[in-house]
Amino acid sequence: MILLALAFFASAASAVTPPSNFTASASGYNVNLQWSGASGVYMWELKRQAGASGSPTTIAAYSNSYTDGDMANLTTHSYWVRARDISNNWSSWSGPVQATVAVAVSAPQFTHSSAAGFTVSLRWTAASGCWRWELQRRIGAGSFETVATLSETSYADPVGSNHTTYSYRVRQQDLHGTWSPYSAEAGVTVAVSVAAPANLTAAWGQGRVNLAWTSSSGASHYDIQRANSASGPFSSWDTAYSASYQDTNVASGPTYYYRVRAVSSYGVQSAYSGPVSALDPNSVPLSNGLPESPHPYTNGYSNTWTYYGSTSAIALDVTFDARTATEAGYDFIHVTALDGTEAPGSPFSGTQSVQKTLRVNGTAVKIRLQTDYSVTGWGFAVARIAPVFPPPPSPPTPLKPSGTVAGPLLLSWSAVPQATYYQLEWSSNSVTWNAARMAGTAYAVDLPNGSWLWRVRGGNGSGLGLPSGASPITLVAGYSGTLALAAVERDGLRYSVNLQAYRGPPAIVLTVAGLPPGVRWSFSPSALSGSGTTTLELTGLRAVAVPGAYPFTVLAGTVPVEGARGTLTVAGGMAVEDAHAFPNPSYDGRVTIRASIAKAPTALKLRVYDLTGAPVFEQREDAPFSRFVEVSPGVFDYAWTGTNDSGRAVAGEKYLFWLQAQGGAGTSSARGAFTMLRR
Repeated sequence: MILLALAFFASAASAVTPPSNFTASASGYNVNLQWSGASGVYMWELKRQAGASGSPTTIAAYSNSYTDGDMANLTTHSYWVRARDISNNWSSWSGPVQATVAVAVSAPQFTHSSAAGFTVSLRWTAASGCWRWELQRRIGAGSFETVATLSETSYADPVGSNHTTYSYRVRQQDLHGTWSPYSAEAGVTVAVSVAAPANLTAAWGQGRVNLAWTSSSGASHYDIQRANSASGPFSSWDTAYSASYQDTNVASGPTYYYRVRAVSSYGVQSAYSGPVSALDPNSVPLSNGLPESPHPYTNGYSNTWTYYGSTSAIALDVTFDARTATEAGYDFIHVTALDGTEAPGSPFSGTQSVQKTLRVNGTAVKIRLQTDYSVTGWGFAVARIAPVFPPPPSPPTPLKPSGTVAGPLLLSWSAVPQATYYQLEWSSNSVTWNAARMAGTAYAVDLPNGSWLWRVRGGNGSGLGLPSGASPITLVAGYSGTLALAAVERDGLRYSVNLQAYRGPPAIVLTVAGLPPGVRWSFSPSALSGSGTTTLELTGLRAVAVPGAYPFTVLAGTVPVEGARGTLTVAGGMAVEDAHAFPNPSYDGRVTIRASIAKAPTALKLRVYDLTGAPVFEQREDAPFSRFVEVSPGVFDYAWTGTNDSGRAVAGEKYLFWLQAQGGAGTSSARGAFTMLRR
């Protein structure tokens, strides 16, 4: 009977009732589980399976409910539960029950989209719990491509094409990694325009045409074209960087027509202004070879015409029509320079049967018709006045550019005799050459990264001369900058570096080259993205033994920053400064003498005197120092124990000290006083 009772008790204890009313429901990324449990249950064990093929996971629960959090989205989760009593007996499993997590993140919406210049500004809304956004862009009718993945709800997109529609869409991701659908598209049309130059005028000056106009807002330069007819054809003539221009490559007689357009720094071109015309008002009217009528001139007629030619001409050829006739010996035609120098063959009179050409040196000519009092049949016509130019100039010598950073690069060359203008040419393949004309010997060309060739020609009225040899340039991505001294400290210098990227890398690490040994440097921040301002701090100047001027360069990576060059000037002399003793007065017979020394000393000497000038104590030491202690960079202490050279304690009174420093930068000393009291 006892054995049967024990067996029954053991059988009854092992029978744990399975949980009932087992339910599962999804809320967001959580699954809420509940069940009913019998008394005597110590804990429950849950088993979870994600999807149809996931590996089961076991979860312990100590109440009859459980929240399973941070679950995978768009997934059905299956659960089983069983109970355990305090004797570690388990019930059978209840379940399965299922819950599907299906969280949808709403799409963001654009709240702002506009273009200013070639930058598109975008802003959009954010749903609660979202932390990352993917922005995509489509150009025209193309396909969407990802522009950026962002942690903020705005973006400024630098675009490159004018008169182009850019379409954008954005989606957002919550903290659980769920992406929303893409937003509705926002289309922005970039339409950057530059106003045409207004009030264009052309005025003739002596040997030149002066152009002027009202500047256009946003223009970086102006393209000038010239033609010999109002209807063209117009050809590119030169580039101006202000609202005026002087054309010196002109000759009297023909009428010149000009038109000008503005070009922005983005390369956007305005419409042309003009054309406007310019004719030398003092030029001799040409009469197509027909003689002038002698009537109604009165007796004793005298008149002078003046013709101004190109300033680059060396002489003028004046050709008279073959029918030019005057009364021989009485009527004369004078051809002279402005200073009155007669041209060979002038004056002349009589009847011609062929054209007559006279040459006058210089860039201007006077033609005077002079008759006597017996007017008979005469007349003349100027058939042609042509400038005589020197031969085309010899090739200029290209000078080495000042930098190798892509962007506006200043190219320069030597001036050559007889050249009145120059033509700069550049190419990336030595086959197709770009060209620009200018009056000076330097020109800024905006070139991208890569290998380039450039050459230059001199020109005058005779045309362009031969080109110089092609000079190679290899341009790299980089930065330009300015370097300004921001603050001066006792043991350091601080410079502000303003940087502007020229198609540079997205982020750079700044370094310095050219500093003397012993000078340390740091940047704040050490890495820079895009353009901006950072601070360069130089320290350790007291460690520079040899004074002088040390040029240094700021580098972005390995490329020198154009314009960010400075000079660190280390003053001469040892410059022992701020020498003093402490404590002063001293009550315990000990005193420390301290001084700042601007350069690294090789030897230090200390002398102490009483008020009569008698020497009391002397200490000299060569580097490396042990008695003289460098407590901070360039600051030295000497602890004097108040004893004389014989080792005896000195009396309590006032003393003088003299400290001298010697080194590669020279010798310097300083004096001071202190009081020692004896108790």
